[in-house]
Order: sequence, then C-alpha cells, then structure tokens
Amino acid sequence: MNISSFLSEELWLVILAAIFLGICLPQPGGYLAPYAIYLLLGVMFLTGLEIELHYIKSTLQNKRNFIASFLIIFLVMPLVAFILSLPLPNDLKLGIILMATMPIGMSSTFFILKVGGDAAYALVLTTLTTLATPFLAPMIVKTLTGVFVEINAFELFVSLLELVVLPFGLALIFRNFGKGLSKRLLKISSPITSILIFLIIWGILSKTNFLFPEIWQVVLIELIMLAVGFGVGYCMVKRDRVTMGLTSASKNVTLSMVIALNIFNPVVAIPSIIWVLLRNVAIVPALWIWGRKKA
Repeated sequence: MNISSFLSEELWLVILAAIFLGICLPQPGGYLAPYAIYLLLGVMFLTGLEIELHYIKSTLQNKRNFIASFLIIFLVMPLVAFILSLPLPNDLKLGIILMATMPIGMSSTFFILKVGGDAAYALVLTTLTTLATPFLAPMIVKTLTGVFVEINAFELFVSLLELVVLPFGLALIFRNFGKGLSKRLLKISSPITSILIFLIIWGILSKTNFLFPEIWQVVLIELIMLAVGFGVGYCMVKRDRVTMGLTSASKNVTLSMVIALNIFNPVVAIPSIIWVLLRNVAIVPALWIWGRKKA
C-alpha cells in the first residue's frame, strides 16, 4: 500500500495521529490554528467535487428528515446539554449549552461521504441549519441560561457563502467546464483531504489547556451528548440512518468558539474544543466500520 492509498483508506489512523499531536505536541500545531478556516475551504471544495447537483435537488424533497434533524439539533441537543451541565460552574455550563445550539458542522459532509452516507443531504442540512442559527440559537440560550447571545446574521451568512456555497460552486464549475482537470483532482482528492483534516484537527486541539478540575465532567457530559445525538438520529428514520446519526451529532464548534471568545471568555470556549476532540475520537470507529462496508 502506497502513501496515497494509506491516507485515503486509513483516515481513522490519520485522525488518531492528529489527536495525539494536538494533545502531546501542541506548540507546532499552534501555528496551524489561524489557517484552519482556509484548510476547511479546501476540504469543502474537494468534497464538493464528488457531489452531483441532481442529488441536491432530490434530497430537498425529504421534508420528514429535515424536520427530524431540526428537532434534534435545536431542541433535543440543547435540552440534553442543559440537564447534564447543571452541576458545572456557570461558564462551563454556558459553553456546553452554547455549543449544543450550533448548526451542523461544515466538515460533516466530508465524513459522511467517507462512510458512504448521503453527503448531499448533509450539505443542504448544513446550509439550512446555519441560516436558522442567528434566529434560533440566541432564543434557546436565553431560555436555558438567562444569557442573551448576539449572533450577527449577516456575518454568519457571509461565512456560509465562504465556507459552503463558494467551494461547492467552484467544484460545480470544475465538474462542468473543466472535466479533465476535475477527473485528475478527484484521483488525488481523498489523500489531500485526509492531510487537510489532519492539519485542522492538530491546529484546533493545540489551542486547548486540558488541565482543569472539571475536565472529566465535561468529557462525560459531551460523550453522553454525542451518544444521544447519534442514537436519536439513527433510530428516528428507516433509511440513511448513518447520515442522520452523524449529522445529528455534528456541531459547528468553530462558530461557538468564536462567539465564546468574542462575547464571553476562554473558559466558555473550552467545551467546544473538547467536543472537537471527542467527535474526532468517535468518528474513528465509524470510519473503520462503515468506511470498509463502503469499500
């Protein structure tokens, strides 16, 4: 097996290596953190090359799944976060609840594609939940914590254009007007994307101090949240269960970290960064099991 094949087929090992380096060798990863957004743009573009437009059109007709996903993302997950975080100090409690109200994570499309799920559904759901977040998240956080969180709808819309619409639009142009180049990119897209994911995880995890007294409580709470999100999504439908499970357990923690750091303090951002660690640890068995089924 050459390096390209290894990176494509053993993403779970790549993720474990990134997690190890993020925790044990954080200093070099710190230089990567400011560029995580640009690396994510690359992931979204390469993922978009593998999604055809007609899949987007067909997935929009699945209203039942969209309603179920919205209920899990904006009702079930925040309520679970609120109940489980009651014993925690206020800043950590706020951080967990804030993170629980976030939309689908941008990178979920890539992971769902890797396990053979419905990547088009994940892309559309990411877009719709992100558009809904400025209106729903402040109301949910205010109701559960008494704290009002201002989310700039215009800035969020611009970030959505930059991180989802723009790379997918460029991928669509490549697919239709540069078929030769598109085919060549597709041949190398999987190992390149694995490298980008590796750098993103290493960079994000390197910015966290995991040495604080309540860390194990936060870890346990978020493990339960991950299990509930995936389990409810997986059991709620008969088809596309893996897709529903993974999207339900995915959160845009980059957004919650930005909000926490800009409006509150670094402690409020800690649960979001721990979620990155746990989500990527949890995705390893999914890649191992369903990725091999796809192959």
